Amino acid sequence: MSLWKKYLLFLWKSTNEHGVHSPFVYQLVTQCFYNSKRIPCEYYPKGISKKKGQFLLRLIAYFTPKSLKIYGDTKDFLALFPIAMIEATSQKKDMILLYQCKSFPSVEYLLAEMHNDSILVLVAPHHRNNETFFKQLSQNKAFSVVIDTFSFALFFIRKEQERECFVIRA
Repeated sequence: MSLWKKYLLFLWKSTNEHGVHSPFVYQLVTQCFYNSKRIPCEYYPKGISKKKGQFLLRLIAYFTPKSLKIYGDTKDFLALFPIAMIEATSQKKDMILLYQCKSFPSVEYLLAEMHNDSILVLVAPHHRNNETFFKQLSQNKAFSVVIDTFSFALFFIRKEQERECFVIRA
């Protein structure tokens, strides 16, 4: 299916903050997704528009992760994230970003790098190269919250919440 058909299907299924019944997701949508505050940034990674870059910056500002792991071209993200946050450590990560990966790590490996309240962000989940992996992640029961915004897919491990999947216009 072509990308524009996928987008039309996404629009048909999607909702805004009024269709969300989870307090965690409602707060995320209203305070982060729909926040119009602009965060200064001069350079965005290739393939990420200003609008999508601002979305990533708002996610960072909202969750304030202390550690970040990027699968993909790390140098593109040095303008968005401090280098100290990206440094490789053996500890579990607060945020994992999958961006233009040639080969994806296994779902089990990603889960081993995450803790409760970690966030996994898949950039462009509906593109041909990412679609199969997006479906694998979405079907994994370890992720209790899955949010599809068409441009990004967000996966959360939250033991205190029942499993729910959301399709939200951001």
